[in-house]
Amino acid sequence: MAVRKSFDFDTWCPVLLRSFSSVQSLIEPPVQCLNAVDAGAHYPENPIMALRSDFRPVFSLSSSRVLEHSPRETHHRHQHKEGFLAVVLEGGYTEVGDTGVWRVEAGDVIAHAPFEAHYNCVGTKGAKVLLLPIIGTFSHTLASVSDLDRVVHLSSRSLVEAARYVIDSSRAKTQTVTDWVDLLAGSLRSDPRFRISQWGELNGIAPSVISRSFRKRYQCSAQQYRLAAKVRLAVQAITHSDSPLVAIAFDCGFADQAHMGRAIYANTGFTPTGLRHEGIHRKLRANSIPRNSAPAISS
Repeated sequence: MAVRKSFDFDTWCPVLLRSFSSVQSLIEPPVQCLNAVDAGAHYPENPIMALRSDFRPVFSLSSSRVLEHSPRETHHRHQHKEGFLAVVLEGGYTEVGDTGVWRVEAGDVIAHAPFEAHYNCVGTKGAKVLLLPIIGTFSHTLASVSDLDRVVHLSSRSLVEAARYVIDSSRAKTQTVTDWVDLLAGSLRSDPRFRISQWGELNGIAPSVISRSFRKRYQCSAQQYRLAAKVRLAVQAITHSDSPLVAIAFDCGFADQAHMGRAIYANTGFTPTGLRHEGIHRKLRANSIPRNSAPAISS
């Protein structure tokens, strides 16, 4: 009599998703990047298509770590694999993504967590941005630093030194919420079990209006935005705690551990178990970085 083996999610999920991606590639052509800097893509129109294993656009960084953007340059929604700090040296731009809407100018520092997605609209004066690794803890999404000359000087010697100076000397800035679309996005980020339909009924906004307005602002549906928020919460819990995966799935609003695993793999390329190991390795690497070294940023 044959013995039925238990299903091993970490082993079979990547195989199943690769098979799904192969079939889908026949019905949905890949999104082409506009240029070398815009190495990103829109979220798929169909929420089910968010389970594509190949939907992990990566933003390529130049070897100099300084990006210069032309006036009114636009980058479609894209995802960063690694966390980093973006220090605005000149000009400014608007960033809209998983943490909300941020309008930044020279002297501002905006932090990006691993696997975060957003798009950018550069202002009329263009923008020059210095990219730095996150060393230790940076508790603000948006902050400001007063001495940009010192940041540039330190970065010429060591990106790590510059990052430490920015983290130690920056001051937090507040986010400006302009309308109901941003209010809805904030609720989706803060509550994993937030009911979009119920919110619409309470505020007298039709589902079609919510769908159209939210996608226009964030380049993804409200449902996809909520799923991304749940994934970020789960990734944070998995990599920074020893809580059981079942408990994390429940706390982050997933139906079960398998649902969380599929969503995490689709958005990060890691299984939950793999992410936990990755989190441990990152902590070890962060604690062993020499003070004058400048590790590569992969994002």
